[in-house]
Amino acid sequence: MSKNHSFDDNRHHNDDNSPFHPEFVPEYSACQKALDQAKDAFTNANFTKAFDFSNAAVHAIRKQHIDALSLRAATLAKMARFKAATADAEMIININPTSPEGYLCYGNLLEVRGNHRQAVRIYKKGIQLMKTNEFRSILEQQCDVAIAKSNERVDIISRFPYDITNTILMYLGIEQRFILLDVSKLWRTIVSECASAWSKLILCKHTKLSTSIAKSAALIGIISKHVKDLTLMDFKNASLFESVLTQMTDGCFSKLEAIFISNCLISSTKRFFDALSGVTSTLKHIILSVNYKDIKKSLVVEIPLNTLLMTCPNMKTLNQYFPNSVTFEEVKGYHYYESASYVTNALTSLQLDFNHITIADLKWIYDTCPRLRRLIICGCRSILLNVIHHLFEKKLDRLCFGINLYEVFDDGNVNVGDKAVVIKSTQILPTHSNTSLSSTGMLREVALKVDNPYNFISLFSNNYTTIRTLRLVIDTSWYLTDIDEKEAKEGWQSLLSNIPNLNNLRLLDVCAADQTICSTIVAPLLEKSPNLRCLESYTPSKLVGSKVITAIINLRHLQKLVISECTSNDQDIQTLFRSLAAKGTNESTLEHVSIIYNDDFSVDGIIEYLASISTLRHIMFDAVDGLSKKGMTLLCEKLQEHSCIRTIKLCYLDDCIDDTILHCLANIKRLENLFLTGLNKITHSGLNAFTGTLVKLTIESCRNIK
Repeated sequence: MSKNHSFDDNRHHNDDNSPFHPEFVPEYSACQKALDQAKDAFTNANFTKAFDFSNAAVHAIRKQHIDALSLRAATLAKMARFKAATADAEMIININPTSPEGYLCYGNLLEVRGNHRQAVRIYKKGIQLMKTNEFRSILEQQCDVAIAKSNERVDIISRFPYDITNTILMYLGIEQRFILLDVSKLWRTIVSECASAWSKLILCKHTKLSTSIAKSAALIGIISKHVKDLTLMDFKNASLFESVLTQMTDGCFSKLEAIFISNCLISSTKRFFDALSGVTSTLKHIILSVNYKDIKKSLVVEIPLNTLLMTCPNMKTLNQYFPNSVTFEEVKGYHYYESASYVTNALTSLQLDFNHITIADLKWIYDTCPRLRRLIICGCRSILLNVIHHLFEKKLDRLCFGINLYEVFDDGNVNVGDKAVVIKSTQILPTHSNTSLSSTGMLREVALKVDNPYNFISLFSNNYTTIRTLRLVIDTSWYLTDIDEKEAKEGWQSLLSNIPNLNNLRLLDVCAADQTICSTIVAPLLEKSPNLRCLESYTPSKLVGSKVITAIINLRHLQKLVISECTSNDQDIQTLFRSLAAKGTNESTLEHVSIIYNDDFSVDGIIEYLASISTLRHIMFDAVDGLSKKGMTLLCEKLQEHSCIRTIKLCYLDDCIDDTILHCLANIKRLENLFLTGLNKITHSGLNAFTGTLVKLTIESCRNIK
């Protein structure tokens, strides 16, 4: 054993940081013994034996090296360090390319990871280099096993339970889901049974389901049994639209509850009603929209309302949008039926956008829909507001009159009086939501275009105790043309002074045309609403005046203030926010401030006051040209120690938001939620400042952020 001391001594003299440990080194090895014998033979001049012993030592060292690498590769594979294990396998092949050990090691590593085809290539390469039949036979046997495994089809999706597959499909677009249906019979069976993934189906002219119309229709038929909400928009392809109608007629859409058809051509009225008859037992919500200039080719012109109500007795919601040239009489159904109107007891929500609705039409609606709770109606003259009020007194919960709240134009905008809100083609307005309507018949939500004080005051005088949400559009026709503005103003003031306090009003949304309107109508309404929680103002011209400012400041329970398109002078706005900031913690209730689409007043002038509102939790700036980088920096500095701020939303502020501002925002200690939209100057470098500091970070439509 004394001959081994020099070997051990060399190991013991390694640096303390060496990865080698003496206890893992064998005391004496075959290669060391052969090497010692070679040294003795060489010293005794017996060169033949010296060659034999040294040659044996080389083979022993190589064998031990291969064994060690094989063991280490297997260990690394168990530790999921496949890259390092593959490197060891390649080293074994380089040491002895004519031995099967390296090829077996490399092939096994590939098979463990499921790459059987590449493993076959490795085995075949080794077979060509083997010199003995024994080694060649070992590799051929392993190669056959790998070939058999590579030919096996593995459907990962078949291993998932349906709830997992359902969840995965929900993250995919409609076109991607249909692609999965066409992968194989097994995938089609599994994917088509995921009911939740197919409950909402949106098809439009841009949707590409398959290579042919027939195949697309067949795929729709497979999943139709799960569809509850169907949207058909801008279908220029009549064949596919007709196929869908045929499937509805045949009862394929057995669970369909809501259908939205917009700008789709149809062959005949009978064809459409045949389709509805196939889903009449489940259909509860219908939206029909026309946007074509040539209304003779459109869908809804040929659909009589009376027939529609009779065909769908379980319908709860009906919305119909029409071009201005269509009158209510044309679609009501009287010209199709001489009999009396059909009475539907299911309909609770009705939206009609017609031209020239008369008192007789309103009475027809009243008689036909006795359980109506929500009425949105456009095309009426203002004088008919009193008729609606008296007809539907104690019946309606929600009333929208004279405002095209949901009128969709060619450019994809939804017009709300003088407001325009862009919507995506895949978004469906919430007209058939699951929100339950109260059956008490107390008017809670009102949206009006104000042009006649007497009708307006009459409505409020009779419902002042119940109205909680009020949305008003007041344009330049707010007084009658046969009297002057001064007389109209005095008449409004006199009538408004006699309205009782609107103690239950919580939200007031005003779109006003000028400052005179605000001082005459808006300010008195604010004074009559002591418990108002939310004020939203959309003003194409100057809104804020001294009366409105005073009324806002005196709101003791105001929690949310939204100012949009305001072109008031800087002094008025500064006065408002200075007064709001002056309220102490015990007096202030304001938590949310949003400034949207403002370009005529300097937001920088209110930054210091805004940051001084002690109860403020939520700030939103959207497309505000009057906000500079300097002002945004000041806001961040003021909010660093703010005790309440939690959420900031910044949208389309390219001139003032960059990575520098993001670093400033990261210093706000109590900030939890940050929403960034349409900011093209920010990068990942700026976002890195928020690592671990936010609860939620939402980024949308930012050019440099993927």
